[in-house]
Amino acid sequence: MSVILVCVAWAGLLCGWLMLHWLLLGALSLGVAIVSFSASRWDLLLILNVFGILAFFQISFLIGAAARSWWDERVAYGSTTTYSDQTIFDGESVLIVEDDPLTAALIAGEVEAASGRPIGPAASISEALRQIDEGGVEAAILDLKLLDGPATPVALELLNRGLPFVIVSALSAPREIRQRDPGIPVFQKPVKPAVPVQSLAREVRLIAGRRG
Repeated sequence: MSVILVCVAWAGLLCGWLMLHWLLLGALSLGVAIVSFSASRWDLLLILNVFGILAFFQISFLIGAAARSWWDERVAYGSTTTYSDQTIFDGESVLIVEDDPLTAALIAGEVEAASGRPIGPAASISEALRQIDEGGVEAAILDLKLLDGPATPVALELLNRGLPFVIVSALSAPREIRQRDPGIPVFQKPVKPAVPVQSLAREVRLIAGRRG
């Protein structure tokens, strides 16, 4: 029985060491082990009650963390920007290259609010290249990390075709992209979708003005 008590005590201490919010579990597990050892008996009911209470607090912690994450993402990606004549499209088709459905949907909503036509989203390199090859893409908003790897091939293909795009990613632009065009706008996540959309719309209008 003493071996089991020692294992419980070590497990409690390990949990407290690995995760700060599990520190209480480590202390109580150690206390239960000491009390049970002193009484020369194994109080299984007490241990089950302790773990039940701690499980409740753990679940509450996870729910609270998830709610906070959802709120922070909503605030970060909230749409509060009013578009001006210089930051709207003229019905251009904008390819959204993004593997996160929520982010892609928010960006698509901003593109529509700016009088653009969203295409996609393309969550992988292969899907993005297929969309570009099919034609109809006039601009793009690009995340650098996709389901099947870095989106560098997509960026290079857009550059080869002379299509304007902006990068919205938690990663920095790779050297290959910066060497080809150091002026490509890069927006670090989290950022309001309206910000890169406005930047892309200005670039599209600038190119259209040069061609006109």
